[in-house]
Amino acid sequence: PISENGHVAIYGISGSGKENLLSTIIYSSMTTYSPEEVNFYIMDLGAETLKMYKDAPHVGDVALSDDKEKITNLFKMLNEEIEIRKDLFTDFNGSYSLYCKQSGKTLPMLVTIINNFEAFLDTYGVYEENLLQLTREGAKYGLYFILSASGINSIRYRLVQNISLKLVLQLNDNSEYSSVIGRTNGVYPSRITGRGLVRKEAVYEFQTAYISDVEHILETVKETITTLNQQYTYRAKNIPVLPEKVTIDFVRESLHGFSSLPIGVYTEDLSIATLDLLRSPSFLISTSELTNTLPFLQGFLTELSLAGSVLSIVIDVEQQIEKKLENCMYFNRNVGDVYKFLEGDIVKNFNLYSSKKKDPTVLSDMKRVVCVIYGANKFYNSLTPVMKKNFGTLLTAAKEMKKYHFIFIDTPDDMKKLSFETWYREHIATDNGLWIGSGITNQLLIRVNRTTKDMKEEITSSFGFYVKKGVPKFIKLLEADDQSKGGTHHEE
Repeated sequence: PISENGHVAIYGISGSGKENLLSTIIYSSMTTYSPEEVNFYIMDLGAETLKMYKDAPHVGDVALSDDKEKITNLFKMLNEEIEIRKDLFTDFNGSYSLYCKQSGKTLPMLVTIINNFEAFLDTYGVYEENLLQLTREGAKYGLYFILSASGINSIRYRLVQNISLKLVLQLNDNSEYSSVIGRTNGVYPSRITGRGLVRKEAVYEFQTAYISDVEHILETVKETITTLNQQYTYRAKNIPVLPEKVTIDFVRESLHGFSSLPIGVYTEDLSIATLDLLRSPSFLISTSELTNTLPFLQGFLTELSLAGSVLSIVIDVEQQIEKKLENCMYFNRNVGDVYKFLEGDIVKNFNLYSSKKKDPTVLSDMKRVVCVIYGANKFYNSLTPVMKKNFGTLLTAAKEMKKYHFIFIDTPDDMKKLSFETWYREHIATDNGLWIGSGITNQLLIRVNRTTKDMKEEITSSFGFYVKKGVPKFIKLLEADDQSKGGTHHEE
C-alpha cells in the first residue's frame, strides 16, 4: 500500500511502460479500496492516456497540460487540506493513520500523480517549492505523491530526499540504475516493456502487470468505472474551477433564503459570494453601461423566486430592457402609478405594524417585496415634487419593517446626481455595492479602499467587483440559465 511505502518516483525512458505502471496502480487501487478510502488527483502531462479514469468515483479530476487553472487550484486545495487535517488530527498526535484507527471515522488518502515530471517543471515549475513542502509534510496527513520521470536527474535532489519508494524501469545505460537505487549487485531489468527494479531489503526485478489485454484496456477501464459508479455514491471531491457560466444550479447549495442569496463566485478562492438581503434594505449596483447588468439581473430575479415568498418589481424608466424578464412584474411606463402602488402598500402595512406596537409577527404572512429600479436617476426625476418629498419617508418605513428592499441600478454619473438628496445619504451605503464589468477605477460612486490588478483590466459583464465596507473582491457573476422560465412580465 502507498500508505506504507510513502511517496513514489517512477523512472524510465520513453516506451519503458511508465504510464502503464501508473494505470495499473490506479486501477488496482480503485478495485481494492472504496472512494472513501483513497482518492486520486492526476496531472497527466504526458500522452494523456490517464484521462480515461476521469469519471471514476475515486478520481477527483484529471488535469492536462493546458489546464492551468485546474492545476493552480489543485495545489491550493492540497495546501488547504493539510491545514484542515492538522486541526482534525490534533487529538491523534497529528497522525493520519492514528486518526483512521481511533476516531471511528473515514478520511480518504489523497494521492496526486504527476505524469511526466519534466513537463511539469517546464510549465508549472513555479509550484516546485510548494511540491517540496507538500511531500515533506503530506504523508503524515494522508497526502501522497507519485511522480514519473524519463531522466534520472529530472527530479531534483531535495525533492528525491522526500521520496521513499523508487521504481526504475528501463534506462539508457546500466550504470544509471545505481544512481537511483544504489548498488544493484549486477541485477538489471530485462529489455521487456514494463520490466524494472525496486529496492526493498535487496534489489528485485519486477514486471508491471497489465489490467487486461493491451487491445482491451480502455474497454476494461470503462466497464469497471461504470460498475464502480453503480456501487458507490461517494465521489472524490472535484478540483474547484471557475465555471464557464455561474448558473443557479451551480450556486444552489449556498442559497439559504433571503439572508444568503448567491450573486457570484469569488475568483480568488472560488467560494460563493452571497448577499444578505435582510441586512440590505437598499442596495446599489453600478456599471459603465446599464445593459451590462441584464444577464446578472435576470439570474438574480430567478433566484429570488426560489428563495421564498416574494413579489419582485422591476421599474425600467430607461426602457432599455428589450428581452422579457422572468419572475417579476415589469414596468417601463406610468412610473407614477407604480410609485403610488408601492406607497399605498408600504403605508398600509406600516400603519398595521405600528398599531401592533411594531410586532414583526403581524407581517409574517406578507410577501417580501423587492423593487429593482433600473435607471434610478431618471426614475427619481420622473416623480412629482410631492412623491420626491415622501420618498425618503417610504424608504425609512420599508427599512424598519424589513419586508421591502430597493435595488438601485444606474451608471456612476447618473447615480451621483442623486447623492445630494437626503434619502440617498441616509439609505445608500457608498462603501457597499456591486460593480459590473470594467471601469471600477474610473468611478467615485462606490468607494473602495484599495486598487488591485484585476480592477485595472478589461473584463466582460460576466465579471464584477462585490464591495463590502470598501473592500472590493473580484467575482464571476450569477447569470440566468438559458432555460430558466416562469414568472410574470407586465409591460405597462
